[in-house]
Amino acid sequence: MPLNVSFSAKMGKGDFLLPPRFSKQHVVRCCGCAAAAGSLCMAGFGRPRRPLSRRRGVAPRANTFSDFGAPQRRVTDSLLVFNAVMFAAQLLTKQGLTVAGAKSNVAIANGQWWRLITPAFLHGNLVHLAVNSLSLHNLGPILETVSGRPRFAIVYAAAAFSGCVASYYGCPTKLSLGASGAIFGIGGAVALFFYRHKTLFGSTSDHMLEGLRNSLLMNVVYGLSSRNIDNWAHLGGLVGGSLAAYLFGPNLMRVSIPGSKTQLVDAPPIKAFCHNTLKGQA
Repeated sequence: MPLNVSFSAKMGKGDFLLPPRFSKQHVVRCCGCAAAAGSLCMAGFGRPRRPLSRRRGVAPRANTFSDFGAPQRRVTDSLLVFNAVMFAAQLLTKQGLTVAGAKSNVAIANGQWWRLITPAFLHGNLVHLAVNSLSLHNLGPILETVSGRPRFAIVYAAAAFSGCVASYYGCPTKLSLGASGAIFGIGGAVALFFYRHKTLFGSTSDHMLEGLRNSLLMNVVYGLSSRNIDNWAHLGGLVGGSLAAYLFGPNLMRVSIPGSKTQLVDAPPIKAFCHNTLKGQA
């Protein structure tokens, strides 16, 4: 049975809203982190079924975080479009862009430091791009909705960078490229959010964490079974994204404000992008 959860609390600058369309089935579909080129989306394809309002003669519903183009997922959609444009540029340049941007330890050691971030926006083939795009489409809006655009962008960038750094040290002899390290970081950040807030979301947190754990295990098994998978990039992205999410939040805490009811305050270690203005009262 679907576990529909809607959670809203006043937080200074506006409402903090958790998307209401979480279900057990959706968790499994959302939590598939992509592996490298030629991999399968092992946590399942697709998205939740359209509600009856999509049928003919029924008024359309408002866009949710699952819909491409919805306002709460603009950074995710921008990344999807940018990755597709970059792949087209790779083809148009006859892989000249790939040669200039893929992770190469020799080139990085010779001063081409941009290769510690550009590989996250390049892909080896159409299947590689499609699998990573599907995973980003499913996982990205969850984190972007609960964290906000700036923090989502920070997590993605940190995971992409840390994945390339881990690949540089752990896989020095191979070229690598792909967004899967950044996507592993998004998965880690989503897992951290629901682990931090188990007392707020109860069984929903348990289902989300179970889905993410199962997806991670499947991807690890698949990664270890293939020589084409850069597991160091996945590990680095997972650690980097989780660390960024830990530092920047969200980290929701119940506090008692004099003269008002108990409120939720967003109080991560780095409060630059908190949802609320009560940064010093947590």
